[in-house]
Amino acid sequence: MTAIIGYYFQVSYFLYAFTSVQKTMSSSSVIKEKTNWKKVAFITGAVFMIAGAFDPLEGSAIIAAGSILVTISTNLSNDKHHHLFLTSMIMILFGVYFMFYFSLLGGFGGRSSLSKWWGLFIVPYPAGWLLSIVLLIIHVIKKKKLPYN
Repeated sequence: MTAIIGYYFQVSYFLYAFTSVQKTMSSSSVIKEKTNWKKVAFITGAVFMIAGAFDPLEGSAIIAAGSILVTISTNLSNDKHHHLFLTSMIMILFGVYFMFYFSLLGGFGGRSSLSKWWGLFIVPYPAGWLLSIVLLIIHVIKKKKLPYN
């Protein structure tokens, strides 16, 4: 799992560095831009949310961290969907919290003292993750065209 996360982080950083660190204005002058940390946080968060889905139980902490990064990034850049990203982050954190809490108590259903209905507190976790993935896809599809395209 850590190898997958490391690989995705390297790929996302390479893509970011390749596309936005330097822009050539002419053959004799090169302008270096400042690193856009909002964009780095957004890409890293998106990669974490996708990579954590390979193992939703063990990757829930990675998905939660990715959701936080994406929410902070969209909030700072005044994205029009930042309220929905905030809602999905709250849902993910709520569901992950109860998933760990029920795991600490020994689970639910079966021979546990908690009935299977307590599992409804975990439902916001996959629902929030799904909402985030849909929003990420919408964000990619409706991305603004750059002026030099």
